[in-house]
Amino acid sequence: MIHRIAMLALLAALLSLSEAHAQWEYLSPDEIDPLAGDALTVLDNDRASYVLMGLQYEDQGELEQAAACYIAALQSDATNFEVLLRLAGCYGQLGRASLASDALRLAQQAGLRNISARIGDPRFDNVRDDYSFRMAADVLRGRELRYREQMGDTMLVPMGSMGSVRYFLPDDFDSELEYTLVVMLHGATGTPENIAAWRQQMPHRNFIMAAPAAAYPVFSDHQDSRIWWPGAIGDELRMQYLEQNAEYVGNVVARMREDFRIGPVVLAGFSQGGMLASYCALTRSGQYDALACFSTTLAVDDELPRRELDFPVFSGHGLRDSAVLPAESEMLADFLEEQGCPLTRFSFDGGHEISVQELEAFCDWLDALGPAGGNTAGMGNV
Repeated sequence: MIHRIAMLALLAALLSLSEAHAQWEYLSPDEIDPLAGDALTVLDNDRASYVLMGLQYEDQGELEQAAACYIAALQSDATNFEVLLRLAGCYGQLGRASLASDALRLAQQAGLRNISARIGDPRFDNVRDDYSFRMAADVLRGRELRYREQMGDTMLVPMGSMGSVRYFLPDDFDSELEYTLVVMLHGATGTPENIAAWRQQMPHRNFIMAAPAAAYPVFSDHQDSRIWWPGAIGDELRMQYLEQNAEYVGNVVARMREDFRIGPVVLAGFSQGGMLASYCALTRSGQYDALACFSTTLAVDDELPRRELDFPVFSGHGLRDSAVLPAESEMLADFLEEQGCPLTRFSFDGGHEISVQELEAFCDWLDALGPAGGNTAGMGNV
């Protein structure tokens, strides 16, 4: 109850800030005094905290409050298509078809290029049959098609690059202690910023986390979106990308070992990053002590080795995921279990995302593992 009161108080403060932002937003230059002592006050806000509050409200089913948080965050960053998508999803669940359509339109204008896939999200089930939403969806799909036609054809040429990796230390980090390393791979069109947001939602973070950025950028007017390999390619070419990326992930672990005292290594990944994580664990025997797969499936079924495995696996998935179907996630889990992996399965009522409950279950799984692979440090509390 106390937590709820505190959250509502924060929301009230947030909404008062939103009104100030909205007032400033529509001032013309001749109405602004740039030399006033409080001229920059309206710019001094913590957008990321608004987004995190929105995610918490959305997870609790309080969709109107979540929408208010997302709108407040967008006041200072109106072209953030990921936040616009979250906002559209709130409206979809609330049955507000026109508002959901408007938010999707703004997301596309902000640089979202795969609107067709996003419209299929179960968050829009409540408005999918609404005439205005169907008409808007057709227009958005048509714009996406015209954009792709204007971009011309694509060829893929191998290249070398330096990878950027964000890493996060425990709050009470001690350089004399040995820590579990969790290497988390973001999904397609994601960034290490996604990993940072998930980490903040974890109930405890007593491990070192590394978040490599995928090597390949994708077209976006908003952010440095990255992919591990392009979509719609054959298995032979995908294998080349997988091998190149697997070597990169191995280099990330090696570099972390140079700078920190690393014990067990847990490889984790979301969506496309999860495909890469499972490929690395299956093809690099003994390099990783455990595997966590979030909303993902097999990358190349026929090319993966069949052998006796013994590393523990966490498999999580949303039951309403339309991007990677739950059955596809179960296929990967079954594949790993059949080869001997001790498996922990977790499902939740959600779409293509990592929920707060899933992150809690993941942390509990880490704690329960204990020492792994002969290492002396525990997988949980250090």
